[in-house]
Amino acid sequence: MKRIFPAIVIWAIVLTNFSCSNVTTETVIPKVSNDTGPFEQKQFENYPMRVTDAYRIVGGDSLNLLADTIIQQYRDAVCLVFREGYVYFYGSSSIPNTKFPSHAQTFSLNIKIMLPTNMKYHWNTEKQTLIVRSSGSSSYFPIIPDGKEAYIDTTGVFFHKSMEEAQNSGKREQIRFIFNDVDPKLGAVSYHITMRPLWFYEREPFDLAHQRFVMF
Repeated sequence: MKRIFPAIVIWAIVLTNFSCSNVTTETVIPKVSNDTGPFEQKQFENYPMRVTDAYRIVGGDSLNLLADTIIQQYRDAVCLVFREGYVYFYGSSSIPNTKFPSHAQTFSLNIKIMLPTNMKYHWNTEKQTLIVRSSGSSSYFPIIPDGKEAYIDTTGVFFHKSMEEAQNSGKREQIRFIFNDVDPKLGAVSYHITMRPLWFYEREPFDLAHQRFVMF
């Protein structure tokens, strides 16, 4: 836990800096046009999710928030888990890939310690998407500022049904959250956070607390 905590703090600070405004903005949801079929909440629940892309968009300009190599290292320390309306996270670390094609990435997760965030989620029937809302503060992982909302861009959701399918398919799984806000200096700001699921493939030898996962 001592090794994981500094990583969580720095990564949380980066994401928390997405917004410093208390201005309320309306969440605009794009129309669903997904050729992979209707999006379902159960598609991604209970899977560890790793952030793979994070961009801040202002007008026609975008900033890659993961361009900093140090932040990339800290990003590897956290995987989110969506479960029964709450968002949690596991401590994570990269490990050598010795069993899968070279493009796959493998991780070791401490599945015995699932820590809470300040986020909850629910399905919005009218807008036909999942809404993630923060409530209060989180000393561990405050991604979205208190009282703010993010939503799933359902046009970009894709998940495989099994690890074998994910390994053999040429299509990458992903889910993208969008958080819109107003910054006092930048004006309208949009943050696009892409996450991809991890698949369990084996336990760590002689270690009941950790399991190994792969991302294709």
